[in-house]
Amino acid sequence: SALQQKIISDLLQSRKFNVLDRDSSGYYEMEKALIKSGDAASDEVYKLKNVLATDYILLFSISGLEGKQKTSNLTGKSKTEIEVIVDYRVFLFATRQIKFSNTLSMKVSIKDDSLSANEAALKQIANRIAGDILNAIYPLKVASVENNEVVFSQSLNQGDIYECFALGKVIKDAYTKENTGRVESKTGSIEITRTSPKLSYAKITEGSVKVGDICRPLIG
Repeated sequence: SALQQKIISDLLQSRKFNVLDRDSSGYYEMEKALIKSGDAASDEVYKLKNVLATDYILLFSISGLEGKQKTSNLTGKSKTEIEVIVDYRVFLFATRQIKFSNTLSMKVSIKDDSLSANEAALKQIANRIAGDILNAIYPLKVASVENNEVVFSQSLNQGDIYECFALGKVIKDAYTKENTGRVESKTGSIEITRTSPKLSYAKITEGSVKVGDICRPLIG
């Protein structure tokens, strides 16, 4: 689908993932097992490989799509507001262990029924999903701090605001003894001021940020 292609395109653009084709060894067995277990509601299944050589499966489906038309009393112009609900999961290919799952609900406004307006709406949805996946598996990390300017080694959106955290000790599950994550202590906030295809720059708006801190988008 068009949405599927845009999500994959965003993940590729991050330079953190490769997309593996469906001929990869073991892929069909995994897909058949998923479908048999009822996990795959549609064919929106993709195998991803990150740069650490860990294979992931991305599974997503659009579980809700509702459109309402609104007409402005002032201008008389109409626009369509679409509410989209997308369920998605990312799990390890080898073990089927879920690494991240989320239900994303968002509203997108389409000014008219043109192809470009529909394309823009799809792009907005894809950006949010790809961003969520990247932040869960590959949190944004501060690459450098020069003259109070924070540098990241990937392209981000100008004007976006992030909260930054220092990573502390590893926390283990009390029962399984598996690593469940690390303690995060907030160090500051930043705003992306300029961006290029491979680098982004941000100003520190609160606190102090250092190399190695992870940053998560502040979604209002």
